[in-house]
Amino acid sequence: MIRRLIILLLIVGCVFAQQYNVVVILQNGSEIHGIIIEEKPNEYIKIQSGKNVFVFEFEEIELLTKELVKDKTWSFAGGFGTNRSLSLLGISKDFRIGNNFSFFLTAGIGTAMPGLGFTYQSDYNNNGINFSATTGLQHLDETRNSFNSALNYQWKLNNNLFISLGIMGGMFWDNYDVCNTSSSIYNKTTRVCNSISTTEQYILPTISFDFRL
Repeated sequence: MIRRLIILLLIVGCVFAQQYNVVVILQNGSEIHGIIIEEKPNEYIKIQSGKNVFVFEFEEIELLTKELVKDKTWSFAGGFGTNRSLSLLGISKDFRIGNNFSFFLTAGIGTAMPGLGFTYQSDYNNNGINFSATTGLQHLDETRNSFNSALNYQWKLNNNLFISLGIMGGMFWDNYDVCNTSSSIYNKTTRVCNSISTTEQYILPTISFDFRL
């Protein structure tokens, strides 16, 4: 009876404290993080975790606590390309627009150092599809302009760690002038310049680990 009363008080606290998520620890050791979307005192609670909905009888619950919800908009990534750019290591800061879209600033070892971009997540900081488009400067061999887009699926390993697997594509480009000087029989010098553009394109698989704060 006392355990049920404690659980009920925590449910009420989580419902009225929107900055918190509920953490349900079951008697079998399982742990679910989410928000309470429905409850019937002394009978059951319904939890939404990402896109999944779980219903638990009170007898199944060993402990119910709450955790502070954080946006986790800082990302430290490493891998063969990240979910933001063709980099071995990268850091980025998101500026969220709702639960699916965000603009971001990024820097890394490889392309887009520095860079900025736009990203879509089917469920922000949760399991789902992740698409990004990034433009910036690359420093692989010399400084050139770069554009990168990536499409991957991300899995949430725990509250802070994610793994992403997918494909990326992009291009590097540079513009420079080539000038030729010629002299006529009247000793008149003529200088002619032409603008030259060079591009390199790539399509690669990518896998990365992200630690988000």
